[in-house]
Amino acid sequence: MPLHWTGHFLRTGLASTTRKRGRDGIAIADPGGRARHSRSMLGYMQREDGWDDNASVGLT
Repeated sequence: MPLHWTGHFLRTGLASTTRKRGRDGIAIADPGGRARHSRSMLGYMQREDGWDDNASVGLT
């Protein structure tokens, strides 16, 4: 089945990459015209590795 790229692919890539590089949600939301702290904006930020990127990393 052929892939069909949409604008959501670009938004997800930008949000995920900038989050991985340490940008906060406001820095990611503002340039894209998204509402700060909205659930839909948070949905664009995907984690690549849930084992390394979680709240318990570094607690030991």
